Amino acid sequence: MPKKLSCADCIQVARICVGDFVIEVAQTPYSSTDRQLPSFLHEPPNRHEFLNSSGAVIPCTAFGNPTPIVRWIHDDGTAASDIPGLRHARLDGSLVFQPFRADQYRQDVHATVYRCTASNVFGTLSSRDVNVVAGKTFTIFLQRIIYVDVNEFML
Repeated sequence: MPKKLSCADCIQVARICVGDFVIEVAQTPYSSTDRQLPSFLHEPPNRHEFLNSSGAVIPCTAFGNPTPIVRWIHDDGTAASDIPGLRHARLDGSLVFQPFRADQYRQDVHATVYRCTASNVFGTLSSRDVNVVAGKTFTIFLQRIIYVDVNEFML
């Protein structure tokens, strides 16, 4: 009697069309012991404060099998896309805020809520909300003022 197979034992075949050619790519499935939902190795904190003069790096690392893709989103679920000179996501999953001048401050970038997500074919994991608060650095020049009372005496 033939062995009964489950879907986990099957080979998955993808057909990709490139011009007039059809390419078949066979992929063996992950065995049940190889499958791993994403888990955070380093979940970001729920609040991160930094100064505009220093910038910040908020780490988010995850593992799973297959290796999850780490992305950053806003609290409404939209992608936190790269903004040249202000914010970008690194390949290691960290969200980087570059130092910026006070006139470059943007509330939607520097005072908002983000979430880190880790996804693979078996699921998606979302971090806690990360409240980002960037403060502005101010330089204040103080002059030392000395008052001297001068009295004139007549002789």
